[in-house]
Amino acid sequence: MENARLITDAGIRALAPVQSLNGIGIGGAAITDASCEFIALHWQHLTYVSIYNCNGVTLKGLQALAVSANLQELDFSTENLTQEEVFDLLASFKNIKWCGIVDPQRKLDADGIKAKGTEREKYFSVYTNYPPAFARDIPLDQGAGTEKPATKGR
Repeated sequence: MENARLITDAGIRALAPVQSLNGIGIGGAAITDASCEFIALHWQHLTYVSIYNCNGVTLKGLQALAVSANLQELDFSTENLTQEEVFDLLASFKNIKWCGIVDPQRKLDADGIKAKGTEREKYFSVYTNYPPAFARDIPLDQGAGTEKPATKGR
């Protein structure tokens, strides 16, 4: 779901019994760090989480997801983060192998982030104009940042 402003922390908690999900995309939701912490603790089977443009999510919530046992892919945005915080967050990833970062303010060093991913044998990508769910296969000249190789469909 994109631009899901009606999804709140209470809505995330209400979905707890649904254990068949392997990923959740709630870009634009009205969630806070509490939802990130809940997802990390109660949905340990998730391999993909997309929470870009969620204004209530800060570094604290993203850090909870970063060390999640099974999470392999994460999308988030940088409105509430500095570049140093983004680099620290990326360094803390436990099992995340792909990360899409939405940076509409263009405040990040995208090449530096990509280089950090290469160093760690992970794929980090920065997008400026598109939500990551739509931008993964958009050519570079259309403003997506860095392409992700097409490896699986969602």
